[in-house]
Amino acid sequence: MARVVEARAALLVTTSHVDSVRGGAISRDTFNDRQWKPALVEAGLIEPPVREWVESKRGGKPWRRDKWEMPREFGFHVLRHTFAGVVLAEGETITKLAEWLGHSDPAFTLRTYVHFMPKAGNRARAALGSFISEPPVEADASGDASEMDLPSSSPEIGGDDA
Repeated sequence: MARVVEARAALLVTTSHVDSVRGGAISRDTFNDRQWKPALVEAGLIEPPVREWVESKRGGKPWRRDKWEMPREFGFHVLRHTFAGVVLAEGETITKLAEWLGHSDPAFTLRTYVHFMPKAGNRARAALGSFISEPPVEADASGDASEMDLPSSSPEIGGDDA
């Protein structure tokens, strides 16, 4: 019998400083510019940024701005879509995915990621097909059906597929 082990892990883009307004979330721009894009440069996937100095409008010190040239498909946001696609393909629910992605409305998550669910409905079609193709259940003299179980290939009510 398989043993279930529960573990908790921090999300990839959070910080231990949870007293902030965003509850420990790191700005995506900060993460992109300070971690993600430098990692892509280190991996040889993109070129280093073009660095320029920008004069302060208030007479302060100039500050450095990095201008990155990279294809959109290398953006960090693609990892969210990859994550969504993988967990949906494995049967995770839209509501759980919405929670993990921080979406307040699961309908938004469904509209955004429905294209990752090309097989959605296959289990229902298979269950209905099995139900229709099974011979009808015969009732005995009292009117009670002799067999009350669903066809064996149908998902059980209240199970993981419900």
